[in-house]
Amino acid sequence: GIIIEKLSEKKLYYVTGDTLYNREIFGELPQKIDAVFLPINSSGNNMNATDAQRFAEECKAAVAVPYHYGMLDDITAESFDFKNKIVFNIYEERDI
Repeated sequence: GIIIEKLSEKKLYYVTGDTLYNREIFGELPQKIDAVFLPINSSGNNMNATDAQRFAEECKAAVAVPYHYGMLDDITAESFDFKNKIVFNIYEERDI
């Protein structure tokens, strides 16, 4: 994954990249993550929606953004059950 700091607003984003759920990463993550970006399609060594939800909860992210869904499968963002999720529409800009 990659950690991105938006210094002008003092926000911290974590993009997991294509990855599977692994508890060992939590000891290396910052204590405060404003937004975590997670794959939910469960293919190509990616988390499924359940593992992504667990990851978002365990890293205590303020919001979570699911990705890798609906392109080559029938998975939707609704399958990612996280209280503070943000779902982007294609070509949409949003503040997080």
